[in-house]
Amino acid sequence: MAVLLFMLFKNNWLFLIVTQLVILTVIFNPKLVKGYDSSLLIYREDWREIPAATPVTQEHISHPNLSLHLYGLAKQCLKKSHHPELINDPYYVWSGKCLNNWAVTFKHRQFLINLTGVSKIRWRTKQSGFRRLHIILKLEDGTWLVSEQSEKSSKDWKVSEFNFIDIQW
Repeated sequence: MAVLLFMLFKNNWLFLIVTQLVILTVIFNPKLVKGYDSSLLIYREDWREIPAATPVTQEHISHPNLSLHLYGLAKQCLKKSHHPELINDPYYVWSGKCLNNWAVTFKHRQFLINLTGVSKIRWRTKQSGFRRLHIILKLEDGTWLVSEQSEKSSKDWKVSEFNFIDIQW
């Protein structure tokens, strides 16, 4: 199962929008192991600390078992970015020059992830404009799901958490 992040344009209008995304893709499912441990981390991606580049590539992924996939007309515009002169500025994906929809996906190379029960995703985002960041899943049978819930703009980095059991698809 791949976890995706996706930007949708509101009413198909084109706006110059700054979207900054740090994928702290933290997925939990305590039912994957015996005993209940709500802090079980399946994977996390913070991006490698290497120079900024366009487009984002597998080289930017720090987790050795995650594969990166880019989708959409704007996939070549996605930039892995960072500002070393700013305190606490994370490494992130920037879509400020993207004029169309895009999606970033991660797939674990060794196993599928069971997102039933109390599974969660947590991410850190900072974005502006009319775009919204959605969770997208690709199921084992190839079906794609797009979350109704989304992340909207914020003036500073914001950490959000979604419980999969509460997400409307």
